[in-house]
Amino acid sequence: SEIKQMIVDRSGIVSNNISRKINYLVVGDLDVNVITDSENIKSTKIVKAEKLIEQGYDIKIIPISKLLKGCAE
Repeated sequence: SEIKQMIVDRSGIVSNNISRKINYLVVGDLDVNVITDSENIKSTKIVKAEKLIEQGYDIKIIPISKLLKGCAE
């Protein structure tokens, strides 16, 4: 996709897996701070990234609009 290519063009690496090696998890435009697990709205990737963050890994969860804004600058 175009977004993946933008990341690669800026020396980023795109992965479909969540691990302690990632720096960013790009998600759809939603407020991940409002979503609750009890509603089963969070994706498994968000949940896994949050667990890694709790363990001290420096992973940022960002909405795609923020990524696109940063790439446009």
